Amino acid sequence: PRGFFDQIYGTEKLCIVRSITGTPASGSVEAAQGIQYWSGKDAYVVLAAGEPLEYAFFHEIFHVIDNKVLSDTRVYYYWHNLNPAGFDYYWDNDSYLTADNSEYLQEESRAFIDGYSMCFPREDRARIMEYACNPGNGDYFASEIMQKKLQTLCLGIREAFGLRNYDQPLLWEQYLSQPLTP
Repeated sequence: PRGFFDQIYGTEKLCIVRSITGTPASGSVEAAQGIQYWSGKDAYVVLAAGEPLEYAFFHEIFHVIDNKVLSDTRVYYYWHNLNPAGFDYYWDNDSYLTADNSEYLQEESRAFIDGYSMCFPREDRARIMEYACNPGNGDYFASEIMQKKLQTLCLGIREAFGLRNYDQPLLWEQYLSQPLTP
């Protein structure tokens, strides 16, 4: 919606680069399609050229959106209650690579987009946004858990950005089974 990004603190800067690499010593992943970081009040979204640019864009821009939602609302405070009983995030970027995540990725009981979304709550939400904004991903949101997570994510954005009464569906709401429009 008009003025959406104007509500984010500071300025957003979008940079397209050839590649993004990290080092294990920094605690980052070895390579990435995108990163988001802050420098002062400015939010930077850096994307590696190539495919899938659309997915990386929505994932990284959501990290900026997520900051505002967490700062201005309490909607995500109980995010952990949306996960299956007994589940806890890995709290690192690598454990999902060797873990058996299959029980949480079954269509009828899906609780996460993929293993990477099990690393941190912020990555869970960013992965949901990434897939919710792209076409052909309805199956990822078919389970009750994923519907609740998507609805919570969408409610948080509407509340933080003053869109509670916005009468049009937003792109990331396309897979909700119950529309949020008034």
